[in-house]
Amino acid sequence: MPTLLELSRQARDYSQFLQRASQPVGDVLYDYDEPVPEQGDVRGRDRTQRHVSIRWRDVRLCSRLLETVFENGRRTGQAPSIDEIRQRAANQIASLPEEFKRLRNPEIYRVILSDTIGQMKEELLSNREQV
Repeated sequence: MPTLLELSRQARDYSQFLQRASQPVGDVLYDYDEPVPEQGDVRGRDRTQRHVSIRWRDVRLCSRLLETVFENGRRTGQAPSIDEIRQRAANQIASLPEEFKRLRNPEIYRVILSDTIGQMKEELLSNREQV
């Protein structure tokens, strides 16, 4: 079982379709030691329908969302101020396309599991069903 997980945001260049340089496709939850692709095709599993495989083609950018703040019981750096946290949250929300932020009929932002995490989930669920 993993002790730490990695969350990465994948983005595809949609400039030829939407006149934007880069727009998020979705997030992927990875095992801590699992390699995270920087670009190209990204494969994973739907987090709610475990039998559904997902493939995002031609991903242009991967940005890691989780940062190490403690290691061996010690803080790895200085904590950000409340203003820095507020600004980062505002920037993250601003980076989402309007179709995800609209109140009426919003698009659903995709969060998928890597194949490794999907397999772990499958094993946990099958063990639960045996009990």
